[in-house]
Amino acid sequence: MTDARPPIQPSTFAAWSWAVVLVLLLAANTAWAAQRQLDRPPPPPPGSPVESGRPPPPPPPGGWNTAPPPEQTPPAQITPPAPVAVEPAAPDASPVVAGSVADLENKLADARRSNNTADISAALIRLADAQLQAGQASRALPLLEEAVTLSSRYNDDRQGREAALLMAKAYLAQDDAGMADTWNKRAEQFRERIERQIAPRPEASGDATATPATGAPAVVAPPTNGVDGAEQPAAAPSQARWLWLLLPVCLLLIWAWLRSQRKADDLRNETERLARHQKHLRNAHQTLQQQAEHLRQTATQDALTGALTRQAFANDLSELLHHAQHYGKPVAFFLFDLDHFKSVNDTYGHLAGDIALKMVAGVVRENLDSQDLFGRFGGDEFLIACMDGDAATAPLLAEKIRASVRKHAVDGHESLHDISISVGIAIADPEQGYDLATLFTHADTALYAAKRAGRNCVRLADAGLATPPSSEFPLRSLAATPNDA
Repeated sequence: MTDARPPIQPSTFAAWSWAVVLVLLLAANTAWAAQRQLDRPPPPPPGSPVESGRPPPPPPPGGWNTAPPPEQTPPAQITPPAPVAVEPAAPDASPVVAGSVADLENKLADARRSNNTADISAALIRLADAQLQAGQASRALPLLEEAVTLSSRYNDDRQGREAALLMAKAYLAQDDAGMADTWNKRAEQFRERIERQIAPRPEASGDATATPATGAPAVVAPPTNGVDGAEQPAAAPSQARWLWLLLPVCLLLIWAWLRSQRKADDLRNETERLARHQKHLRNAHQTLQQQAEHLRQTATQDALTGALTRQAFANDLSELLHHAQHYGKPVAFFLFDLDHFKSVNDTYGHLAGDIALKMVAGVVRENLDSQDLFGRFGGDEFLIACMDGDAATAPLLAEKIRASVRKHAVDGHESLHDISISVGIAIADPEQGYDLATLFTHADTALYAAKRAGRNCVRLADAGLATPPSSEFPLRSLAATPNDA
């Protein structure tokens, strides 16, 4: 009996394991990229000394935070400094044109060779401004469109605003008020974005806003990282806090992955154990089938000749007679034995007798059809049953078998030269009936008549045959145990 439960495949757990590994790698890469972005210093604004490559102006004597001497400003005239408000550039502001258009075209070519986006955008704006001042608005438009595209791509809002204002000016020069209004709105959008990027100044404490005791006004330090006093926002701790939230999630995923791996290993071991068990059951089942087939052959086939045993032939003949009776068909029953078989055993030994029996069995099979029955009654006696065999065809088949046996005996070994067979035939039909015992008795009587006629002949049972005396030829039955010769 085999186990019907299918083995569990661990492929699902392996897939989950790879998914967990990929998620962990993605989370780590995202955290590293975010931290690197936070740690990266902000780029210098366009036009600043750092961006343009010019050195920053030197600090005043004493440093940026040094207050002027007290005597320079009378104490009575000291008032608190007003907060410095960052005003956006005026809408009509434009970059200062330096040099002729030809010089600016050379600077644009140098900027393109340097592959610096900020330099290219600034050179485009200056060249376009110079062309506008020269009355070449149509040539300035493509340059300004390229400058706006670069500024939008790299988030340079200041240069984008300058380019947008010049675009509006160029369209006004071409009497296109609609497009000029559109680009003025675009410049306003750039201005609002600039204002949102400027961090508000922190509120000073009470002590810091008060006028110093000396009466000297505090000097505001120049901006350190931009132009127009705009300070870039510092990396707030809240911006990196979400990175720490990934830590428990990663630990949970690692724990789930390890647990799934352990579960996958357990399932893999259980699958291998079940596979071994199923293989053992299959081998045991095949062994049992082979043993059952061997027992069936032993019970139904004669080991020496391969013919049906007496009991198996009786069972099959009973079914054949029942089938023939149902359809009203005749059945021919043959009972024959080997003549002078005892002398072969006495003269040449039992091995020669076995050879003679196998020779006769082989000849009989050559002359029978696949649906005919062939069995061994015992010793040197054999049985044949043929469906649709009647009184006209049965003697012809028996005579053919007899002649073939005799021919093989003469052509064979010396020990087979005297071998021949005597055949008795009985017919079961609707007139004579289909009783198994009566059929066997008639065939046995016909065999006795063939023996009395000199052996090596065929006799068909009829009413004229005399019943053999019990002293010479005792009556037998197909169900009785034979006495092997």
